[in-house]
Amino acid sequence: MEQLFQLSGEGFDIEELARLFARGSVTVKKIEDNYYLQLPGWESPLEDGEALEAGKVAISRLNGIALLELGNFRPPEIYGITKRDPVTGNLVTTISVAVHGAVRTKGHVEVRLFKDGVEVSKSQSPTSGETVLTMTDTNEFLERALFLYGRVEHNWRGLYMVLDAIAESYGGPKKLLKQDFAAKYESDIENFKHHANSYRALGVEARHGLAKEEPPKKKMTLAEAQALIQDILRAWVEKLKSGK
Repeated sequence: MEQLFQLSGEGFDIEELARLFARGSVTVKKIEDNYYLQLPGWESPLEDGEALEAGKVAISRLNGIALLELGNFRPPEIYGITKRDPVTGNLVTTISVAVHGAVRTKGHVEVRLFKDGVEVSKSQSPTSGETVLTMTDTNEFLERALFLYGRVEHNWRGLYMVLDAIAESYGGPKKLLKQDFAAKYESDIENFKHHANSYRALGVEARHGLAKEEPPKKKMTLAEAQALIQDILRAWVEKLKSGK
């Protein structure tokens, strides 16, 4: 039996997850009035704490993919573990967590085919999100990079972890820069790394506490760093999709 986790967050964002991950082994579906993350069942039942952690790993991976797909996205969180009451048949959610919200707007276009006012065809092709999620099943580096991208704060340290995961897939930072999708960002990557490691540039936000090195001459803002890592991660995903 599948394991359900009720999601919390803005309706726009959860709806986007449901659109991106409607099919496959890991899905987001609306049941009655709420949206749920659905995972395959386990051979042996897990304790609630173990199940919750598995759910958090899965939603982080989905959020990482959605962050690449969408420009205005705030990752939903797991509200709690959901089970069906054996007596009443109702869904019951436990282990609640804090919920935050804000007002935003968002939209997307869905292409559907009609004839004489009747829908005659609806694409069954996997969404881009489902395609990438399937790729993570056989690529541990991609799985880790997307998990981190959806889980960690997008500060200098968190972004560096994502870059590390990408670089490790090619055997290290130097070999990463030999790849076509990354080579064009070489100077920006070096500048990013210099900033991220520089106490004199970032103070307590830096990855290291050593202050002997001079700060970078070319200033990079955190917003620029976030855009850079997003661009690199997107370019890597597109390269993997192409199979080249």
